[in-house]
Amino acid sequence: MDILAPAGTIESFHAAVESGADAVYLGLKGLNARAYAKNFTLKELALLLPYARKKGVKIHIALNSLTKESELRQLVRTLAALNELGPDAVIIQDLGIYHLIKSYFPRLVIHGSVLMTVHNSPGARQLYEMGFSRVVLAREMSLEEIAAVRRSCPVELEVFVHGALCYSYSGLCLFSSYLGGRGSTRGRCTQPCRRRYNAGKRSGYLFSPGDLSAIDMLPELKELGIKTIKIEGRMRSATYVRTVVKAYRMALDARREGSNNAVSQAKDLLKEAMGRRLTKGFYTTAGRKDILSSGLSGNIGQFIGVAKHTTKMRVTLSIRVHLCTGDRLRADFPKTGERTSATLREMKVGRRSVAAANPGQIVTISLPFHCPPGTAFFKVDSKSSHEDLSSKKIWENIKNDAGRLVKRTGAISGLEIQKIISSCKGKRDRSRKPNREPALRFNLRQRIPDPAFLSGRQIIIDLSKKNWPLFSKRLGLYRRITGSICWSVPPVICEKDIPFFEKLIFFLGKKGFRNWEINNLGHLQFFRKGGVRLQAGHQMNLLNSCAFKAAGELGIAAGVVSIEADRNDIKNILEQTPVTEPVVTIYGKPALFTSRLIPKGLRDGSSVVSRRKERYFFSTGDGTNYLIAQDPFSLLPFREELTRMGCTGFIIDLSHEHRPLSTLTSISGRRRARTHAHFNYKRGLQ
Repeated sequence: MDILAPAGTIESFHAAVESGADAVYLGLKGLNARAYAKNFTLKELALLLPYARKKGVKIHIALNSLTKESELRQLVRTLAALNELGPDAVIIQDLGIYHLIKSYFPRLVIHGSVLMTVHNSPGARQLYEMGFSRVVLAREMSLEEIAAVRRSCPVELEVFVHGALCYSYSGLCLFSSYLGGRGSTRGRCTQPCRRRYNAGKRSGYLFSPGDLSAIDMLPELKELGIKTIKIEGRMRSATYVRTVVKAYRMALDARREGSNNAVSQAKDLLKEAMGRRLTKGFYTTAGRKDILSSGLSGNIGQFIGVAKHTTKMRVTLSIRVHLCTGDRLRADFPKTGERTSATLREMKVGRRSVAAANPGQIVTISLPFHCPPGTAFFKVDSKSSHEDLSSKKIWENIKNDAGRLVKRTGAISGLEIQKIISSCKGKRDRSRKPNREPALRFNLRQRIPDPAFLSGRQIIIDLSKKNWPLFSKRLGLYRRITGSICWSVPPVICEKDIPFFEKLIFFLGKKGFRNWEINNLGHLQFFRKGGVRLQAGHQMNLLNSCAFKAAGELGIAAGVVSIEADRNDIKNILEQTPVTEPVVTIYGKPALFTSRLIPKGLRDGSSVVSRRKERYFFSTGDGTNYLIAQDPFSLLPFREELTRMGCTGFIIDLSHEHRPLSTLTSISGRRRARTHAHFNYKRGLQ
């Protein structure tokens, strides 16, 4: 097994290489899922590649952010450069990037990002058939489920073994985007899962997971045929990267040599890395039970103390750990749950300036931002552990050691770029007119209206193993409108439930139902025989015309535009008039979290309240838990505007409404949605 290490800075890159990483993954500025890391330029990458190859280390480029239509020119220019530079792999989630690479830059080796939510064997098989050489599996998978994937196809498998966990499946989290337009699928997550929430009489960090540490699971993972073990942490310090990589290198070598003592030393070394409480995650049954701990803050590092007095940029507090000027601190604001970091530059005990202070002392520290009383502080990096070499010195050493540089033969022209982007454009169907009424989405738990009421409307029904038996008794009522019903396959199907959905899809096909919505690429495996009309749901994350082009080439007739899209995103996609018909959701209560976990004591219907008094509730089923926004978003006031843009298909999502028909009656004909947010439509998606 190889160790794949993170690098958000040149210091982290150097630490990973020197500590024994077999490969390093890094992002380019602006086009990856860690937008807040320093990242690298193409010019810097041209230096790093020969240096890494000389050291026997591979470099994987994380191009795993969703790309807007307005960013396609930059993307094509970047892909052309990478095609010449020749990194060892490119990690992607966006179907648009997939289309561009396969069509115009086939020399690039592609790996499927964890953001593609590959969590079962159909998902892995689908990516393998599409030409992906490796798949990064979802962190929610058990060893047994990974074994099933391994048996299903020969694609290389990569799994996370250390670092931060997300409460939601990666690629299915809308919470950060919903709160402020900062999409996790675009590398700008504000980590709402790390904040404090109330649920009845309970209050705590209900959704904050510990950090994954699977150093004890290396023999099992190797036995399963895992190609690469991955360490999370492109936002972590060089010290953290050095410590964790060194520990896993020590453990792997020790297992190979049969030294248990070295494994024990490696685990001791991990204790020095400033992270959260450690868990084995979903790899073990016991690990699942201790992933969440509502009594612990989600902050990384050592707890310093709570601010007692604050004046402008100064904070006084009693400290619980040794503190030095030069240490890196993080502040956790009490009311909002937001956090920010800074390096400690000045510290006083009384009126005397000091360079260091011990636990128990009352100190006054200076910060570049204001903190209210009650702000909690954490030490996330130590001055004593900082990288000895400056970034300037590291770059000098790399230039000297790299030898012959990788040179680009020439930049791609603007005309070529436009030609590539235009290839995703379809021919406008002038005869296509907007649907008379928006499609209505329901779920099987609801009382779906009788066919007489639904006459002339398309309805989308979310399938569920748990609720199918009850609804199946009423299926006969809808036989005469089979052409108007579209069955939606759930985004998460655990390995054990695949036979059920295969049989159900076959059964409904025999009954004459031909319209289906897929919400994961793996669902394409269920429809290999054809004879159906497929629509890509919003959880397929289609955000640019190249993604719609790729969907069309996969046999998908229509696609719901990413629910995170803003006005300009939708307009730009519609202007390209993709052959795969774009559909826009104009009303609904979105699932902000899609998770395999549920906080202790909570259940289906449980209510959760944030510090800002925002309300959410749980909807559970088939082993998946959804946190739903209590208040819907609405683009109903902009329906005419969207029609003028060229949108011909709309969806009103009633699947999380307690009284769907009452809701439909109340919103029908409204020009304005007084109390409803507009998601990112007006404020923009960052």
